[in-house]
Amino acid sequence: MKEERLYLRRGWRLALLPIVLCAQTLMRGDEIIRVPAPGIMQIITTGDRESYIGRITEIKEGKVRFNRIEDEGDTLFTLENVLKIKEIPASDIRKGKYWFPNPNASRLCIAQTGRPIPKSHGSIADFELILPLFSYAVTDNISVAGGGTFINNIGNNRYFTAFYLFPKIGFNVEERFALAGGAGWVHAFGVEEDFANVGFVYGAATLGEADASLTFGIGYGFSQNRYWGSRGYEHNYLWPKAPGMMLGGEFRFIRRVSVVSENYLIHDGEVYAPVVGIGVRTFGEKYSVDVVMFNTFGYGGLPAFPGLPFIGVVYNF
Repeated sequence: MKEERLYLRRGWRLALLPIVLCAQTLMRGDEIIRVPAPGIMQIITTGDRESYIGRITEIKEGKVRFNRIEDEGDTLFTLENVLKIKEIPASDIRKGKYWFPNPNASRLCIAQTGRPIPKSHGSIADFELILPLFSYAVTDNISVAGGGTFINNIGNNRYFTAFYLFPKIGFNVEERFALAGGAGWVHAFGVEEDFANVGFVYGAATLGEADASLTFGIGYGFSQNRYWGSRGYEHNYLWPKAPGMMLGGEFRFIRRVSVVSENYLIHDGEVYAPVVGIGVRTFGEKYSVDVVMFNTFGYGGLPAFPGLPFIGVVYNF
């Protein structure tokens, strides 16, 4: 009899469970309004476009009680006044501000990092104002980028047109370690035949988190050479004697700004010569703007201060 009463009590608890859950969670269209799990914070945007950071502590009679972290006070919102609600890890809140994820963690300024682009995400970018690029992730590990450019009248009524393609395969091996490999191919018109088709293959490893990381890369560049052979004009590919190497990193020191560095060792056929780049990245939740100054050493002459600027603008979707 005692076991039967215990069974009945458990049965009533199970029957009431959906009611308890409904008191903690509401569906409004595609959006879930609920009391969050431990370690999760929420950003509520109201109908007047004001945003508040904190946690929902109670849902009752068409209203939500929201505990704000800025002053640890409670605010009562009606469901009709809640325009949008976003859940984020509590670790993304620093000194009461939301440090949104780095929107461009898959690349430094020019080079790719080891981090892949999440599936169905991509970007529209422009570099140096004349090099547009479109990127899209087919899966969580495979992405493709491509674009083209046209420059008219670059001298002696000449023009330059190019099309380029950059596939990439990447893996988040661990939370703070990622590996990637990829290639690039550029086909150009209006240049010498030996430089009409150039490209590269590379591998990259990234250590650290998105806001503070180091990336090491190694790669080979190649060009297609045209020569006169027994069957007329023939082609082969010229590869360098030694690979090029890259060491770069990013450090986010305030909410919307990070320092970016990208440095290369390029073999000129005899010795390695360095190319040094350092600059800043400013960003919002969906965009980033890079301004990096590059300088060369060992190619004759003195390095120019502060260097040659590289500008990149990226919008993510």
